[in-house]
Amino acid sequence: MGDKITMHYRLVCSGEEVVSTFSAAPETFTLGSGEIDPRLEVYLLGLKTGDHTTLSLGPGQAFGAHNSGLRQRLARSKFDPAL
Repeated sequence: MGDKITMHYRLVCSGEEVVSTFSAAPETFTLGSGEIDPRLEVYLLGLKTGDHTTLSLGPGQAFGAHNSGLRQRLARSKFDPAL
């Protein structure tokens, strides 16, 4: 571990794109540093420069199953108006 990886990525959840680096520069991460979830790092090991892959992860392999008890409702007035 400790190797650096530079890559473009796109995160799609329930068919909706949540984040993508494809319209900007790729991001660089250090494997084993905690910058990427270790469950995802396992899928990146062994990839070589120029490789393209698609990962389809279930909730247990990614962020965990949906838990509506973690949902919070906040009044808009609690946020900075500039946002």
